[in-house]
Amino acid sequence: MSRTVHFLAGWSAALWVGALLGAAVTSSARAEALPTAADAPYLAGARYRPPPDPTKKKEGEPCKTSAECQPHSRCNKVGDKQVCQAPPEPTLPPGAVT
Repeated sequence: MSRTVHFLAGWSAALWVGALLGAAVTSSARAEALPTAADAPYLAGARYRPPPDPTKKKEGEPCKTSAECQPHSRCNKVGDKQVCQAPPEPTLPPGAVT
């Protein structure tokens, strides 16, 4: 019976050590997983837009090709002119909850 008691004591000690180490690792992993301001474009369905290119035309300026516009914009015909335009914001499907 003495062997059984020693085995159970060792086994329960190993469980406690494993639980304590697991809790310590989990709490530090949770702190690292918290979102930061840098993650904002990727959260809550926000659309990512690359930073503006100072050498390219802004929205509303006349253009001939989409290559002249910002990376997220396209050259579209509006009235009798072609201007740089950003794509429309995506719409949510019916029944989506925000």
